[in-house]
Amino acid sequence: GIVDLSRLNQQLRTNMRTTLDDLGPIENAQWDNLRAGVGEANRFNPAKILEHLEEQIKKVGGSVEDLSTLEQYVYSKLKPRETYGNIKGTTEKILLSVDDPTFNLIERVRRTVGAAAKSRGELGATADTGMAKLLYGLLDADVKDIAYSAGQRDLYDMAKATTLQIVGLESDMISLFGKQVADSMLPKLSRSMGATSGLTKGDADTFVKLINNVPEELRESVVASGLQGAFGRATLDGSLNFNTYAKWYEGL
Repeated sequence: GIVDLSRLNQQLRTNMRTTLDDLGPIENAQWDNLRAGVGEANRFNPAKILEHLEEQIKKVGGSVEDLSTLEQYVYSKLKPRETYGNIKGTTEKILLSVDDPTFNLIERVRRTVGAAAKSRGELGATADTGMAKLLYGLLDADVKDIAYSAGQRDLYDMAKATTLQIVGLESDMISLFGKQVADSMLPKLSRSMGATSGLTKGDADTFVKLINNVPEELRESVVASGLQGAFGRATLDGSLNFNTYAKWYEGL
C-alpha cells in the first residue's frame, strides 16, 4: 500500500474528482436521451407534485402566495395552463383549453429543484434544503411514472443509476474532505485507526464508515497507509510497545 499519507490523501481526492468529472457528461447524455425518447414537447400531468402542492395550499389557507418561494416556483411552472379566447363579435372570453406542462418543462423544474436541494442554482441560496429534497423526490417520481408510461423504462433507469452514483460519490467526498472538499482526510484516518481509537475497543463503526466512503480500488492502500501512519508515529513518540500493541490487536 501507499505509505506517503499526504500523497495518498491527494491521490484519493484527485481520483474521486476525476470520476465525478467523467460521470457528468455521461449523466447529461443519458437524461438527454430520455427526454428525446419521451418527447420533450409532449404534455403530461405531474400528478404527485401537484397533489402535494395543492394540499399545502389548503393547509396555509388557500393562497398560493403563502407557500415558500420554491413551492410557488414549482406550482406556477407545472400547474395546468388555461387558454382563453374571445367569442366572435363579442368581448366575452371562453375557455379554449387546459394544457398540462411539457416534459421538457417538467424536467427543467426537476433539475432546478435538484440544484436547490444542494444549495445551488437560482433558488439554492434561499431554499430550505429539506423541503427541496422532498419536492425533488416527488418530481423524480413523476418523471419516472411518465418515462415508464412512455415505454422508456430502460432509459430512465440508466440515467437515474448514474445520478445516484454521482450523488453517492459527492456525499463520500464531503464525508472525507469536508463540505468544500478542501480538508484532509488524514485526521479522520488517524482517529479511526490509532492506538486510542474506537477500533481498539471493539467499536469498528467509525472505521467502517470511513472506509466505505473510499472507492473500493483504493481501500487497501488507505488501510495499509493508516496502519503505517498510526504505528509509525507511535513508535517514534514511544507510545507503542508490546502492551499497547497487544491491547490494540485485542480490540480488533
